[in-house]
Amino acid sequence: PLKLGEKRGGDDHVTDSIEAKNQNPVDLVRVPPRSTLLACKEHKAVGFKLSNKSLFKRQALLLQLMRPSWHIDALGDTPSDQTRFLSDWASHPRWFLKFVKRLVIMRLLGQRGRLRNRITEDDRKILWINLTAPSLGDALMDTSGRVLLKGREVHLLTHPKNAELFAGDEIFSRVFTRPEEAREEHQRHRYDLVLVDSFSPRSLRPKILVDRALPFVGLYGFLNGFEIHRTFFSFGRLAKLLSLPGSEVSRARLTISLGQSQLNAPPKVQENSIAVGIGGEWSFRTYTRWREVIELLPPEWPLVMLGSSNGRELAEQIEERIGRENLQNLVGHTSLEETCWVLRRCQIYIGRMGAYGILHRLVAFRPWYS
Repeated sequence: PLKLGEKRGGDDHVTDSIEAKNQNPVDLVRVPPRSTLLACKEHKAVGFKLSNKSLFKRQALLLQLMRPSWHIDALGDTPSDQTRFLSDWASHPRWFLKFVKRLVIMRLLGQRGRLRNRITEDDRKILWINLTAPSLGDALMDTSGRVLLKGREVHLLTHPKNAELFAGDEIFSRVFTRPEEAREEHQRHRYDLVLVDSFSPRSLRPKILVDRALPFVGLYGFLNGFEIHRTFFSFGRLAKLLSLPGSEVSRARLTISLGQSQLNAPPKVQENSIAVGIGGEWSFRTYTRWREVIELLPPEWPLVMLGSSNGRELAEQIEERIGRENLQNLVGHTSLEETCWVLRRCQIYIGRMGAYGILHRLVAFRPWYS
């Protein structure tokens, strides 16, 4: 990995590192432009294994044809795992097949001609389709750039489990969980534009159900295959679609309105408790040794376990084996609104990525730059 300011291979295009405000340098780099991909013999620095010039040219040409699937088309510098991924791109056949599949499906559905690369001033009413990555955390990050659409009428079509997440949202004036609801709204008052999160069938099918002829823009589009800072990308991509200055990307942060109002029957939680996130949507991202962690914490600390139903069994085992009086188990017993309400009253959160999107909501309450 490159450190900030380091160089490799003598190619400035391969050495651009970025530094996030108030954070450590991000050791990620950008891919060389087309001229470098096709001509620069030094781009072995990116990691290509070349056997001869002919093979190199074929690989470079194929990679250039697939540019929409790896090019980060957004303003500003978006931290990503792009360089490492492209250094071994030939070993990812699913990436290639997914790109071809999406390209063919878009053409078969007659949507290629409806695709635009800008959101204009005339696009006053917009439908945002967010269905490709339905987890709570991803939904919060992917839609974070919506604040740049302030002043327009924006509706959201999302997964049913995420609908509550955007209740009372400042930008999304309406939230749908079924394409039929969006189609009925379109028939009453037409949308000017649709924003789809990706060009996957999961997002294109609902768009076609609403109106096949509607113009649309893409957030990720064909981009896939490697990890990317979704919040920075959402802001950078929206800024480019709206033809805004790059300085808008500096506003990148998560926002959420849940948990601010007083609940009728709020959970009884001691002020300044320590919240612990239990469970996870995917087993490979779920931490299981929480009992040992909790036993290491000072006994006088008030603790509250939070999470969805996927962590309920583990939370009950912890509660039973520890027998700690000031340990409260709310895993699987709170709504999104109640969970946010509890988090706003906790002093510290200890958790793992993937636990009910709690970390993302906490960041939305207390941005990293504050």
